[in-house]
Amino acid sequence: MNQVIEALIDETGRIFLTEPVQTTVKRRALVIVLDDETLVGPYQGKTFVPNAPPRESNSRYRIERPLAAGGMGQAFVGTDDQTGRKVCIKRLRPDTQSEILVQEWRSLSRVDSRYVVRFLDQYEQDGSLHLVMDYVEGPTLADRLEAGLPPTEVGWLALALMRGLQSFHQLDVIHCDLKPQNVLIEQETFDSPGEPGWVPKIIDFGLAVLDRHDADGQLTAVGRVAGTPVYMAPEQVNGWMLSPACDVYSVGLILYEALTGQRAFTGPAHSIMQAKREQRAGLRVGRLPAGAPFAIDDFVELCSHPDPARRPTSAEAVRWLEQNQRFDSRQGP
Repeated sequence: MNQVIEALIDETGRIFLTEPVQTTVKRRALVIVLDDETLVGPYQGKTFVPNAPPRESNSRYRIERPLAAGGMGQAFVGTDDQTGRKVCIKRLRPDTQSEILVQEWRSLSRVDSRYVVRFLDQYEQDGSLHLVMDYVEGPTLADRLEAGLPPTEVGWLALALMRGLQSFHQLDVIHCDLKPQNVLIEQETFDSPGEPGWVPKIIDFGLAVLDRHDADGQLTAVGRVAGTPVYMAPEQVNGWMLSPACDVYSVGLILYEALTGQRAFTGPAHSIMQAKREQRAGLRVGRLPAGAPFAIDDFVELCSHPDPARRPTSAEAVRWLEQNQRFDSRQGP
């Protein structure tokens, strides 16, 4: 059952669950907590268009079957008739094509990483924007964690996710909704040390925000604050300034879940958000399972620290993992 709660909305449309600091509250509004997980609410802002105008055609892409549906639109499995390749086509609802939604295209079109689903094209048809992406035929990370991820593969998961983060953090993009359901598992075979034959690919940049420099040269995040309370960083819950450290925190919680077999925070959304506001230290895994990577518990504790300044950057995390986990040390994402 979806839960409706009252929140504060500031002049940029950001959602706050508590009284914000150093901002002007314009109004109060109701937000919906979907299945005690995803937080959504209104957004006020100017609509922008992506770098390239969408094509008013679907002659190249053929929709074959539904894949998934959500509040923002519907995803389909399709075929690119020019290449014969399977693709994922996301059709956005006409009434939701705001800056936040189109931002997924803008974010993905700038990212080139083995660990992030590749954006291919876009077009308009019948008043709806369609985003075309690589189709990954595989389970989600949530499915893999539910089945039990071998401890020997947790280090590879950490490195791959951090490499994915690094690829879009260096472009001033913050995902803001990293969770196991937003990571697909693609089966691949590589000879590189430490790679278990699968690659995680980060998807769904629908809640992503873009950083910009303010008048003082400081990076600030613009956009709507939303996400999944279980994996949201404390600063997201409190409506404070966003930074790439939000995504690092989310990865820390994903790794905690992979190592312990349980979520770090459980219960209804309002209880989880209160626990985040009261968090004072990083999460301790406790006794590591046999085969877990060296010092991965210390790494999780740093990534999940409530103070974003105490967390490593994604680039620092990649360097540490490459140096300490004996993984392939290829440069770049």
